[in-house]
Parts: sequence; structure tokens; C-alpha cells
Amino acid sequence: MGVETVWNKVLKVKADRPAVVIRMGSLFSDLDRTIDRIDDSKARRLYDEFCPSWLESIHGPGGDWNGMSEGLVDRGALVALEVLADIVAPYDYPVTAPDEAVIDDLRASLVAALADVRTAESLPSDVRSLVVARVHDMLWALDHLAVTGADGVVAATERLATSLNLNVSKDDLARPVLAKVRSLAGVVWSAFRISGPASDSIEGWQKIFGSIGS
Repeated sequence: MGVETVWNKVLKVKADRPAVVIRMGSLFSDLDRTIDRIDDSKARRLYDEFCPSWLESIHGPGGDWNGMSEGLVDRGALVALEVLADIVAPYDYPVTAPDEAVIDDLRASLVAALADVRTAESLPSDVRSLVVARVHDMLWALDHLAVTGADGVVAATERLATSLNLNVSKDDLARPVLAKVRSLAGVVWSAFRISGPASDSIEGWQKIFGSIGS
């Protein structure tokens, strides 16, 4: 099938001019930035391996925009694009900083949570050190919004979620002090997400963390 038809189907858009499809190539720059932000090694490997094929199908000089181009887009590359889209979907959204009053409240809550974690004798020392470091990252990002931007706060929150999911046992995650941290992280994450209703924001956080405050 033609390049235009393929990319209309893959990206689920309607286009009647090749220029419209060509502009879709810029979406891969956005995808690259999203993968950098979430720091997912699997997503990075998929992108680095298949992006040349994806871009070639859009920009390739041999593409016949008006005729049939059977086999121009490799099926495996399209499957890889679908897998990659599933990986980054929970993270791919516009973000912006909330009002200063909200940021102040979030900062105060994080400071209190950090103090609770530092004094939580029930936590294993390695878990306590990990959580302290990640919560501190979130506080640093909040305090340096001019440097990190809203994306920096969201990225710090997602790093905390990933670290807990990978390095902390279910029994430790169930402890009240960590349940509080998880719930608070969800609040921070949602406060910086502006797309869609609140239910969408909660759903996105659940995909990242598995559950909120549980």
C-alpha cells in the first residue's frame, strides 16, 4: 500500500496531501524526548533500532506517494512502533506547573513525608535510603522549576514510582509510611498533568504505579 495510507492507518489521522504525512515525522522527535524523560531502557532500545525504518518510510526518496508501495514499511517495524506506543502511553501528555499556592502545599507535604521516612525504624535501611533520595529529588525539582520545568517534577515522581516498584517488596510497600509517600507522589504527578479529566489523570498514575496509596 502507499506510504500515505500506511501512516494514516498507523497514526489514525486523515490526510489528503503528502505534506501532512511528512509532518508526522516530527512526532518522532517528541517520542525521543519522552523516552529520555522516562529513562526506559526497553523503550530506548526499540526506538534506536526501528526509528530509521520509521523515518525512511516517511521521508525515503523511493516512496511513491501516489501509487502502491508494497513492502515499503516492514511489518515488524510497525509492530515495534505499537509496542513502543504502549510503553510510553502513560507518560505521553502535556504538563504544566500549577499555581504557586498548590506548589507550596505540595512542598510542605513532601517535607513532612521525608521526615516521616527518615524516622521510620520499621523500614529496612536500604529502602529508607532509596525513598529519601527519591523524595529529595522531587523536592529539588519543585524548588528549581525554572531549571527543570514541569517535566522535571513529573520525571522525578515517575523515577520514585519506578524505583519502588523495582526495588521494594510488597510487604514494605504496604507499610503506612510508604503508602503515604505513594499517595502523595500520585497527588504531585496529577497536579502537574493538565490533559484530560481527573479520572484520566488517576488512570495514568495507576498505569505507572499500579495503584494509589495501596
